Amino acid sequence: MTRYKGHNGNSTPPTPPLCDHDGCTQYGTYLAPKHPPEQGHYHLCLEHVRQYNKNWNFFASMSSSDIERYRRRDRVGHRPTWRHGFHPLHRHLLFSIFYKGSESHGGASPPVHSEETRRALSLLQLQEPVTLAALKKRYHSLVKRYHPDARGGNTDGESMLRAVNEAYWHLKKHLKPEEFKHADSAQS
Repeated sequence: MTRYKGHNGNSTPPTPPLCDHDGCTQYGTYLAPKHPPEQGHYHLCLEHVRQYNKNWNFFASMSSSDIERYRRRDRVGHRPTWRHGFHPLHRHLLFSIFYKGSESHGGASPPVHSEETRRALSLLQLQEPVTLAALKKRYHSLVKRYHPDARGGNTDGESMLRAVNEAYWHLKKHLKPEEFKHADSAQS
């Protein structure tokens, strides 16, 4: 005989709920999961849990497109994924591996730059490969053109001057010294 002592000091075990099947008066000692949109479990007796398991269909409440989406996500354990090389960061990392040792690898192409870097190059009207000297020369010529003092106090080009300043500092910050060296050696 098994002894049971509950938290209140009772020696009788709690009675299980009745079977959730309509019209059944037996105790529901077995748990059966509800269909996916619903949460929780049914309490069923042995006879009804056997019947439930025999007729169980996880996909019963899903459309064919939902089933196909579930199967595709099941291949990767329902975790978010993306194709290899599709994400721009991955492409940059892949090319930077080969670019760092370009002397020993026969001169691979430089890494792909961000959209902001491409916009800065376009605004300063520079083509790759960019040398530090070319960047400075282009920056100084545009500052002379758009500075209010050079325009007789006219402030029409002030927004363009701000954009040129931001583009110059962005390129100086984000283009690495190795890229300037690579560009200098390529042009000489």
